[in-house]
Amino acid sequence: MASVTDTPRKTSDLELLPRSRSRLRWPDQDFGTDKKPRSNTRIGWVKDVLSYARTQAGREWILLKREFLLLLVCLVMQWVHLVATNVAYYMHIPREPLHDLGFAMLPALTPYQQVASEVLFWLIVSSTIAFALSPLVVCYARPVYSVQIFARYFAVCMYAQALRIVSFLVTILPSPNYHCRPDAPDYNPPRTLYAILNPLEKDPYRGCGDLVFSSHTIFVMLCVMTFVKYAPWMPKKYPISLALLFAVLVVMARKHYTVDVVVALYTVPLLWLAYEQIRPDSLPPELATLHENVYDDHDGSADRIEKEPLTSHV
Repeated sequence: MASVTDTPRKTSDLELLPRSRSRLRWPDQDFGTDKKPRSNTRIGWVKDVLSYARTQAGREWILLKREFLLLLVCLVMQWVHLVATNVAYYMHIPREPLHDLGFAMLPALTPYQQVASEVLFWLIVSSTIAFALSPLVVCYARPVYSVQIFARYFAVCMYAQALRIVSFLVTILPSPNYHCRPDAPDYNPPRTLYAILNPLEKDPYRGCGDLVFSSHTIFVMLCVMTFVKYAPWMPKKYPISLALLFAVLVVMARKHYTVDVVVALYTVPLLWLAYEQIRPDSLPPELATLHENVYDDHDGSADRIEKEPLTSHV
């Protein structure tokens, strides 16, 4: 009688990942607990972190394959947005700034002092990038993945930029920035089709006409919403206070009218909440099963993951 051979089982991507010391525990510490790392030496702790980062990178790769098309579309949208700002610069006519309540109430920064808003902008953005990459080396009490953070950030950014393009192209307002005013020596709009389509032809900080609504404030508010959603342990008042301070600096630097900043302050959170309802965070089956097992191994709290997979209420 012929022997029956077992059908070879297909190996999943998750099974190809490096195994930690225990199947249901992270390499450096127990999942969801406050226990200290197992290694008592600094070298051993570094090895634990590197081992966890290698394992986590494999899990991130599973998510990246699923979100790759979305991230690619978001990247293309950045080029479309830059081309649209060049079109606005081409159509812009230098005139004196409009009357603005924020300009009347707040003192103006000099061209040399304008760097204050850029310093705060990059401080907020860089801290958000660092936090978004932290799941590669930090084990949080709930499942957080870098790919999910970046995918949500740039997806909402794409919709905000689409609304922004329509807003500043239908009505070209006179830009209040110093280099956009009449007789400004460094006013240099694109003159050819090649210059409009090539984002590298123009300094992105020297554009004019793309006002409603503020692009910098879009990115800052996306950073705020990222911390509110994925870092519930952080008091909300800190990122919100920085965003409001940045909005004041933008108006003082005369880079935007007050209406440009105010519209961005409420449009981005509304888009974020709408996208949250349309596409809440979810995990591929292999990762979802892994986290259910981990929670089941720690105080039997797997029900928390089943009822609320990855979403957090803002």
